[in-house]
Amino acid sequence: MDEEYNRGEGWTYVADGGIYDVEKFTDVGQQSFDFLIQFDKKVQTLRKLVAKLEEGMEDCNSRILRQLTEEMRYEPSKTETD
Repeated sequence: MDEEYNRGEGWTYVADGGIYDVEKFTDVGQQSFDFLIQFDKKVQTLRKLVAKLEEGMEDCNSRILRQLTEEMRYEPSKTETD
């Protein structure tokens, strides 16, 4: 992964109705846990980006709607409707 991530002591994993000590995981389990944390951080970052993009889209749509006039209305020609 491209971000630095250091898992500290005391990390736990909750599954199957139990709480598990990540330090007791196998190497593969610990590596997978580390990836899981990094993936989650990236997903959170992307969700924030999507929220900002959606706000931008709403703002653009509002600006467009405020400037619309009847003269701008699209009217298809007879050749387009046939």
